[in-house]
Amino acid sequence: MTSRSIRILSAGLLSAAYAAAAPSGGTPLSGDVSGFLSADRSPYIAQNTLVVPQNKALVIGAGVTIRFLPGTGLDVQDGSLAIGGEGGAPVILTAAQKGSPWNGISVTGSRRANLQQAQIQGALNGLSVENGEADVNGVSFEDCASRGIYVKAGKVSIADAKFRHTAGTALQAASGAEVQITKSSFGENHIAVTAGQKTDVSIAFSELARNDYGILNIGGNQLRISKSTVSGNGIGFLSSEIPPQ
Repeated sequence: MTSRSIRILSAGLLSAAYAAAAPSGGTPLSGDVSGFLSADRSPYIAQNTLVVPQNKALVIGAGVTIRFLPGTGLDVQDGSLAIGGEGGAPVILTAAQKGSPWNGISVTGSRRANLQQAQIQGALNGLSVENGEADVNGVSFEDCASRGIYVKAGKVSIADAKFRHTAGTALQAASGAEVQITKSSFGENHIAVTAGQKTDVSIAFSELARNDYGILNIGGNQLRISKSTVSGNGIGFLSSEIPPQ
């Protein structure tokens, strides 16, 4: 390695590799990362995929911005992730280069991830949860190239979230997914919600409006919609279990 690398301890715990000389755009990050990322060194630049290893924890504090180079992401591999934004100081995870998606956040393993008051922008898949669990509260997903949230064989609770301008599906539940959505809005996406086979999806107190498709129900699942508005979409509800008229 030609450049000297250092380890920075933030709040007594950060174990991430930083290059000695930060580019003009911010503080570089790469490799395994754990501990606490604080706003005083923000913005951070993810130079390659960041990994939270098994039995390690990463806390991202209020006001932090991380910019991800194309093809990089944040992989939580049976570690713990807590994103703790605040109303006036959200955590922003975004693409370093406009129009070049980053991979997004991937969560696997038994430890439940917690995302609060964050903005996830310009990712391929904003949040992917496979064989894992996550709580998502007050998070916006914008301009995702494929999916805002993807869940397979996992459990995700979503509240007060916003999904905008997703080129694919804003929320996709695949086999084995259990998803609860409350007080959330979906607008100007290609598909707002896709409920696949062998899934359990609950939507309450939410709005799905101005999407190409509101809800795509593949069938063979438990899909419950209560006290929600599905209106102004190209097609509001499309299901394989409803024969064509």
